[in-house]
Amino acid sequence: MRKVMFAGLALSMLGSPVLMNTEVLAQVKSENAQMVKVLSNEMAVQVAADFAAASAYVQRGGDYQEGEYRTFTHKGQTYRYLAADIDTHKELMKYMANSLTEKAAENFIKAQGLILHIGKLAQLEADGGSLLNWEQAEAELVREEKQSAVYRLFVPVGETGERQTYIAEYQNLKSSGWRISKEPSLDLDIPFNINPAFVFFHYLLVDAEVSKDQFIDRESFPVDEFKKGITKLEVRSLNEVARNSSQVEYEARFYVELESGYEGSLTKGINQMYFLIQPTGEMEFKIESAGTARQLLKK
Repeated sequence: MRKVMFAGLALSMLGSPVLMNTEVLAQVKSENAQMVKVLSNEMAVQVAADFAAASAYVQRGGDYQEGEYRTFTHKGQTYRYLAADIDTHKELMKYMANSLTEKAAENFIKAQGLILHIGKLAQLEADGGSLLNWEQAEAELVREEKQSAVYRLFVPVGETGERQTYIAEYQNLKSSGWRISKEPSLDLDIPFNINPAFVFFHYLLVDAEVSKDQFIDRESFPVDEFKKGITKLEVRSLNEVARNSSQVEYEARFYVELESGYEGSLTKGINQMYFLIQPTGEMEFKIESAGTARQLLKK
């Protein structure tokens, strides 16, 4: 009887720690899962840096082994085969899946202008590089949902002390965790008060030099000639009408009153102009061109 009692006691004592350990492990797993669900600033930077490294790897053709680098001529241009580890669509997709969703990886590969030649992927022979230090970027959450997030990334440009601002979209995949779902692009969301089109109009009749400074090339638009004969100017609306990966186009509607005998292109009342704007620094934007005709296709 005593043996049975001791045996039961031993089982009870052994059973408690096992139960506790199971509960702790379950709790740890739950906490880890919760951590994976939430994309931190640090993780957002790391995933973006991983993609930047992968992109650079593909753009240089991969890491060639000795005797592996081969070129050929196609339609008058020199191409090179990609390195063996990424020279098929399947292998390249697998490689890019480390930082991109499947759809984003497909879009990235299409954008590379790769061709299939004798069963292997090839690209135009060219060298390139980037001064962007993605590993040292800073991240700022823009918005998040259950399985997705959008971040603004401030990326240092070499040793210049300047930063470029990008917008990146992320998706949480059940099988592999957080991946970029839309390739980082320059942040083209321009606050109204620093929009160079607005600044151009705001200072036109007060200080034309400031208006000229809103252009990348100060001589590209005849500011002094444009302002002649305008006695009053009010911006009524400034709306984005199109954008691409590096520029955004705005439509400006503005009211003017003109001197008697005015000979310019404006009419008294409401007028309309289009401004093509691009970033030139951290939260700094300038006008590439301005005129009465649209320059970019609709969004």
